[in-house]
Amino acid sequence: MEKLFAKCGMENTYLMDQEKVIEDQVRGYSLKEGEWVNLLRTWDYEIPSHFGVYSNVADMLTWLEVIQGSERLKEPQKSLLFSNGRLSNGEKVPYACGWEVNEINGLKFISHTGVTGCVVVQVPEKNTELVLLTNLGYNGNDWVDPWQLAYVLLDAVGIPTKINESHICADGRKQIKFKARKAKAMVGEYSSIDGIEMSISIEDGSVVFKSGEERYSLSLPEDGGWLVLGYDFEYILYFDREKESVISNYGREFSLNSED
Repeated sequence: MEKLFAKCGMENTYLMDQEKVIEDQVRGYSLKEGEWVNLLRTWDYEIPSHFGVYSNVADMLTWLEVIQGSERLKEPQKSLLFSNGRLSNGEKVPYACGWEVNEINGLKFISHTGVTGCVVVQVPEKNTELVLLTNLGYNGNDWVDPWQLAYVLLDAVGIPTKINESHICADGRKQIKFKARKAKAMVGEYSSIDGIEMSISIEDGSVVFKSGEERYSLSLPEDGGWLVLGYDFEYILYFDREKESVISNYGREFSLNSED
């Protein structure tokens, strides 16, 4: 791998070696109950698929150029690298060969995060690449989400990162106009078997989905289901009139709370 990095001109990229002293290598930290702790990755592996490479912003941008197409990566390999995988039942999943691949508002987001609060994002249609490297990671302690800062930066350059009314579902369905009363049967308070509470209501002519402190509008894709607007991934709710329950496209079922 290091020979490959060198051929690509990536002079500041190398594999993890805990015995070697590397000048200017930044140590990772995490938060545990609000206190700073060291990010304990003090072991060496061979070359695992999910971590073990140190780099910097300049080299990561070089790497993105390489995998976007060059003499080292031909079009068939590039297509395979960024193509969504499929399950045995034919369902497409938002993961390719080491990359998360999502469609948001008609744009493809190719991304992956790192343990120390890092994220790399490509938006090919906008000719935009983002490399965000921090040294504040997770390591089983308080959750650190580098995507939130990435969203701010992408939104600032005019690339919407939250699903809106222009979004086309992964199965090709567009959103259609509807009357809010179409959702009247769904209105109510719901609970999941694992204790998550949510509600659906009609407010000022809009269908509103609430969960905890979060409040989102719902939109109607063609041929059914209700798409949650404002998420950074596709979350669709399906109402089962017979069971009086709502099931998400991720398989979580919410049952309508009965009145006392």
